[in-house]
Amino acid sequence: MVFSSGEALSDIVGHIDGRNRPLVTFSVPGHEDAVLALIDTGFNGYLLMHEDVAGRLGFVNRGLTITVEFAGHARRRLNVADGRIGWFDRLVDVSVLVSSDSPPRAAAPDEPIALIGTALLNPHKLVVDFASGQVLIAEAR
Repeated sequence: MVFSSGEALSDIVGHIDGRNRPLVTFSVPGHEDAVLALIDTGFNGYLLMHEDVAGRLGFVNRGLTITVEFAGHARRRLNVADGRIGWFDRLVDVSVLVSSDSPPRAAAPDEPIALIGTALLNPHKLVVDFASGQVLIAEAR
């Protein structure tokens, strides 16, 4: 499957990296660089990122924490922040789960700094094509 022809201009096209992870980018108003994010269909929130990244991107902490269950049944308390991102050529308000675990190492340009969950993907169509190495998120039509 090749996504370069036939998709609508607002479709989001990403790629599968060398570690077989589906990656896409989104924008944040007021920031020049796109944010590289890993798609995680096991995460039912909008976004998850470290507090250093959330602060740098201007997401505002709500002063609220929630308990989240991760794979392997580990439970952690995470802060909740609000922000806006560019998604399908529109600004979208999102809730961001913010981790305060050990600070991330300096991210390489090809290293994702956020996780995208199913709340942001819904109601869109997600295609992860490992054979071609491409990812497509298409607007519901």
